[in-house]
Amino acid sequence: MNEQAADPSADASAPLEPVAADPPAPAPVDARTRGREVTTLLEQGQWAQAWASLSPTAQARWGTVAAFQAAGQDALGAQPRVLSEALVEDEGGAVYSRVLEAQDAAGQGGQSWAVTIRLDSQGTVQDVEFAPAQ
Repeated sequence: MNEQAADPSADASAPLEPVAADPPAPAPVDARTRGREVTTLLEQGQWAQAWASLSPTAQARWGTVAAFQAAGQDALGAQPRVLSEALVEDEGGAVYSRVLEAQDAAGQGGQSWAVTIRLDSQGTVQDVEFAPAQ
């Protein structure tokens, strides 16, 4: 057997492989923009897309897309009109609220409703509530 010992100095001249950098951190989510995106989906009747933005916990709260849609349609009417919006942020995420006046297809106003969306720090919808505005 003719074994040769490895020369430790031979590896010193070999080029070094680049070290993989940590992946970039996700871009911060603008909670107001995210809240507007979700409420716009609701206002436009895009229930499946809005449902897809909900966390599994939020989906479990509503049970089905149909139940979520029924509650939202009752609150929003056919052509909701935006009256106001608000955002409260904390270290865990944000709460976005939009007050809408539910209008029928003829544009007749009705009751005002608050749509409240709780977002985590990544912009995932943790909860959606529909309630008469105070």
